[in-house]
Amino acid sequence: MKRRVIPSEARDLPQGDRSRSFQYVVQAAWARSFALLRMTAYKTGRCKKLLLAFAILVASVALVWIALPRPPLLDGISFSQCVRDRNGKLLRITLTTDQKYRVWTSLPNISPALIDATLQFEDKYYRYHPGVNPVALVRAAFGLRPGGARSGASTIAMQLARLRYHLLTRTFRGKFVQIVRALELERHYSKSQILEAYLNLAPYGRNIEGVGAASQIYFGKSAGHLATPEAISLCVIPQSPTRRALFADRDNRSLDSALSAWYDRAKINRQFFARSFSARAQTERTFLAPHFVQQIVAAEKGRDEIVTTLDLAKQQLIERRITDYVRANRSRGIQNAAALLIDTRSMDVLAQVGSTDFFNGEIQGQVDGTRAPRSPGSTLKPFVYALALEQGLIHPLSILSDAPQSFGDYDPENFDRELSARSAHVTHSREAAIFPRLSSHPAASSHAL
Repeated sequence: MKRRVIPSEARDLPQGDRSRSFQYVVQAAWARSFALLRMTAYKTGRCKKLLLAFAILVASVALVWIALPRPPLLDGISFSQCVRDRNGKLLRITLTTDQKYRVWTSLPNISPALIDATLQFEDKYYRYHPGVNPVALVRAAFGLRPGGARSGASTIAMQLARLRYHLLTRTFRGKFVQIVRALELERHYSKSQILEAYLNLAPYGRNIEGVGAASQIYFGKSAGHLATPEAISLCVIPQSPTRRALFADRDNRSLDSALSAWYDRAKINRQFFARSFSARAQTERTFLAPHFVQQIVAAEKGRDEIVTTLDLAKQQLIERRITDYVRANRSRGIQNAAALLIDTRSMDVLAQVGSTDFFNGEIQGQVDGTRAPRSPGSTLKPFVYALALEQGLIHPLSILSDAPQSFGDYDPENFDRELSARSAHVTHSREAAIFPRLSSHPAASSHAL
């Protein structure tokens, strides 16, 4: 059973004083309880206010996140055309409208080694942050203090925003715009879309952009067939493309230093992948079958990948034969020649050589001799005679008049603009020699026509 305890001071007082003292004690206890209630209510109200403020903040952030406009990803970006022969061999990469080599390459067609190396070097927490890495931002902010260690904070999304929207990020305002743009990209596009766009716009030195063009120009292969050392060499270039671009004729110390830093950061023994690998560019830029490719590109605008009927092996064989022929007959005044090889069964163009040297201005090498209008001379005679034989207009013993004739306003004549009896006799004798050969090979004649 509980008993009420009265303080000794109150117990020793007289009866009247006891009652007043007891009243004071009760009032003090009530005051203390009320104070506790007020304190509890104050704390509760404060917590409610804090919760309400936090809820408003979260709602505001959510509304801002939802209201972020959808920015264009690759709209309006032009890409180069890759022209290949019938076996997939590269003939040429064209320049874009802004004079860049930029080959569109989808993410599944990019080497996983290049993707992993790029994320390891540029943004290893790419798949976990919303476009901005807050830890990296705080670390970079502390690095701005005098004597602080400078460190980068740009994510893949932030770098894509800088490249895509041509932002100046050296100022606080520019950096803020870059962050907002990165959040917009993350809001409306998937991680794969953002990474794909970045890998197609990243600078790789000089006027080369994107892994598709870089892998073709530097290593002569598509981005999906890069070896691991090649992929690592490419992944370090975008941070400093001017200093780290690959060269064919010399080593690049800046690139080698960046590669060593990558291997150290990844804790990988460089000797394990390539003991003698040295990143070098190709010595020659691909520019094959120039007249043929020029014609194809003009006709196939808008297509990024063009596979043609040309056979590169036959093309190069005919180019060598023409070069040798012109060299051997230069003393006779022959300086240029052209040739066109067609498969008569499918009418596919297998080779097209428009001139001996495309870059020789003295012979107007860029003029396509296979398409330039010119008088065929006597070249058409066998075909005309074969057609006449097929149609029954003449026979092998027919005698044709070799006299000047007029066809409307057209008066055909010899090159020397003369017609002698001797030349007519020679012509008749040649015709007589041609007829038996044509009549004995009617199939060849029909194919030739």
